[in-house]
Amino acid sequence: MNYEAKTVTTGFGFTTVLENAVGRHSLEFVQWLVQEGADVNHISEREKLTPLEVAVVTGEEKVIRWLLEHGAIVQEQKTGRSLLATALVRENPDALIPLLLKAGADPYVRHAGRKSAVDFLAENHDVMRLRRLDTKGVYRQLLAQYTPAKDSPFIGIWKNEESGFETFSLILNHEGLAIVGASIMPFGFFPWRTEGTNRAVIEMMIEKGKRQDIVVELQDRTQLRVVSPEGMGGGHPLKKRPEKPLSVEEYRKALNSDEK
Repeated sequence: MNYEAKTVTTGFGFTTVLENAVGRHSLEFVQWLVQEGADVNHISEREKLTPLEVAVVTGEEKVIRWLLEHGAIVQEQKTGRSLLATALVRENPDALIPLLLKAGADPYVRHAGRKSAVDFLAENHDVMRLRRLDTKGVYRQLLAQYTPAKDSPFIGIWKNEESGFETFSLILNHEGLAIVGASIMPFGFFPWRTEGTNRAVIEMMIEKGKRQDIVVELQDRTQLRVVSPEGMGGGHPLKKRPEKPLSVEEYRKALNSDEK
């Protein structure tokens, strides 16, 4: 049976049976269809979708891995869409990015004729991922704004205390990323840059598309003060800790280790 010719209605429009199985995260059905002759690299006529792209849209890592292991290839030039740009709008794209890069996904392919994955990252000041994907240095000037000097006095672990209990913390590391937290709960990783010699700005994303900057001033090399927003950090100075700040990768490994 020609499963590619069969169409079904899904949230993506009219797609093949194989793509529908992928979209429903049904790995067992996907495996059966391929075993029966379905083409893992078929491009649907109307939507120009591939099973691999549908898997990236749904963010199903195990299906992506299986498809790649069974002959699926990147076909961005034929579909006119970027797999990496598609992955970046998922809630947690970091597990998908290395899979797609290894398979040959191109971070510079324009998605639907508009922005590439690196364009998308630059527009959102996603410094962490942009450093990794912009291998051609297209946005080197932008990244330079978020690359502190190795001896920057801002780099470090900063915490305040109220009655011996830590209520607010900042970790400013050499990657130009700030880890903002309250007590031991991290809010996330955000880009930071300096303004002059004694002021730094942390670009904290509070909602999709909305930003709230945290502005801090260096009192001396051992204390920071949150200038805005008012009340952030409880109004108390943030004192520098002797420990060396971790990179994001090291911090994530430490969190995963603690969770286990």
